[in-house]
Amino acid sequence: MQIINNDILLIQEGIICHQVNCMGKMGAGIALALRKKWPQVYTDYMKAYELNQLRLGQVVFTTIVPDQLIVANLCGQYRYGRDKRYTDYSALERCLVSVVNYNSNLPVYIPYRMGCGLAGGSWEMVSAIVNNIIPNAIVVMKG
Repeated sequence: MQIINNDILLIQEGIICHQVNCMGKMGAGIALALRKKWPQVYTDYMKAYELNQLRLGQVVFTTIVPDQLIVANLCGQYRYGRDKRYTDYSALERCLVSVVNYNSNLPVYIPYRMGCGLAGGSWEMVSAIVNNIIPNAIVVMKG
């Protein structure tokens, strides 16, 4: 994996991944920032929620710029909260496989500590999963 210092919201080409819950809530962290920058990300996520399609391991893709920029909502946690680990490593792994299968030509961007802040996961575990599934992923640390 490559690590860069940048704001993930400034990425202009590739697949921006971030972890979401399956409860129809996108109100904190990077999910909220992406929702504010590109409202269609939230619209697509809520459409999947309303159709009862948010399942652990599923991905909701939103095309921002055709063939150039995509946001991938990774359903890597069922519920949300700050009281325990909500990140489901197996679900996150399935999500990343879906990202690779969706478009292997675009670079894939992962926020540093995805699923480890609010969702309580271990970066050691998450980075090992990312490295195993998408070894050329670019981890973005806000500069």
